[in-house]
Amino acid sequence: MSDTTTRGIRIQVESEYLADRGHHGTWYFAYHVRTSNSGPETAQFLSREWIITDGDGKGEQVQGPGVVGEFPVLA
Repeated sequence: MSDTTTRGIRIQVESEYLADRGHHGTWYFAYHVRTSNSGPETAQFLSREWIITDGDGKGEQVQGPGVVGEFPVLA
């Protein structure tokens, strides 16, 4: 599990290998992301940037607005 806190916003990510989806050298993973706010101010996700690193150290950057089209508010 990856776990980091920046300015009171905690992000925890756990990856899960989806064995039933992969075939012919293709690998699929699901990512479970948990967010929480331990800071004194309310925060809102306006955009995201994830860097996903595979077992060989190769990174892939994922960016976009909000989180899955939503803009959650963390009290």
